[in-house]
Amino acid sequence: MAGKASLIGADTGPAAFTKFFETLGTDTAASHSSVEYLGKLMSGYSCSPPTDYKIPHKSDLDVAREIDVEFKRFTMEKILEKVQGGEKRIGAMLANNDREKVRAEKKLADAKEVAYALIYKACSKSTLAKAQTKQAWRDNEDKEKAEFHDPFVAITVLHIIHVSEFLGNKPEDVVTRQNQLEDAWRALKQGPKQSVAEYYMTYLELQKAAYVAGVAKLTGLRDVMRFSDGLNGRFAPLLVNYKNGFVGRPATVQQAFEEADTFAGTLPASSKHTDDGDWRVLVTGEEAKKRGSGRPPISEKKGEAVVLDPIL
Repeated sequence: MAGKASLIGADTGPAAFTKFFETLGTDTAASHSSVEYLGKLMSGYSCSPPTDYKIPHKSDLDVAREIDVEFKRFTMEKILEKVQGGEKRIGAMLANNDREKVRAEKKLADAKEVAYALIYKACSKSTLAKAQTKQAWRDNEDKEKAEFHDPFVAITVLHIIHVSEFLGNKPEDVVTRQNQLEDAWRALKQGPKQSVAEYYMTYLELQKAAYVAGVAKLTGLRDVMRFSDGLNGRFAPLLVNYKNGFVGRPATVQQAFEEADTFAGTLPASSKHTDDGDWRVLVTGEEAKKRGSGRPPISEKKGEAVVLDPIL
């Protein structure tokens, strides 16, 4: 068992470090099979670099569309019109979906507690002492912080120590690592067949890895703008309206995700999985104004969105 093997020492190199956590992940899946999501967490943590696991929740619109296959192109408003007892029936489904989200997130939080304990116990005193030199580790140990004892932060710091910095702990090595992470985060773009939720989770993962490595945190507006810039060309009407001030920008990345996800539900099926390029060169000026704010109503023709002038 990995848990009974030698602990990770301050001099443990990249190969031994990676092998240790691969074995620990395998053994954990077998010995803690009753802890839901733990296997997925440990599998991601054994990657190089580590990845975090996030539960892919269904949006309200996704839940409503599952009622009937013909609803896959409809907005929520159109579905409510079509379903008998629409608001009551769909409201019950959404309430159940919300309960499932809470249940799943609670189980994930429980699994993260176990994962953190496993990671911490795998470290020798010399490794813990070295980890304490990292601000991210110290913050993660501070119980006054909102999200202390995050296993992803812990494994990422250990990965930096035993993999990224193993061949040299020079200041330029740290800066190079930070630049690589920030470049990957800045360059992130939504794929042509990637949902808004998938893009959002990847964005948060790269953001967290960059911050753990010491990259300076973005202000709220810069964070929102970086997320928005990564959306593909399908979102041109929504994003250009932000840019031109026709619609106020979201205050947080969470809100930006929610608005983009809602807007995606209004798109016709033909554009669902089409990457139309950089949104910034597609729609400008008065044309953007005509294209709307991203919250269009539904026409009488089934499944077709009609975009009106934005609310100024």
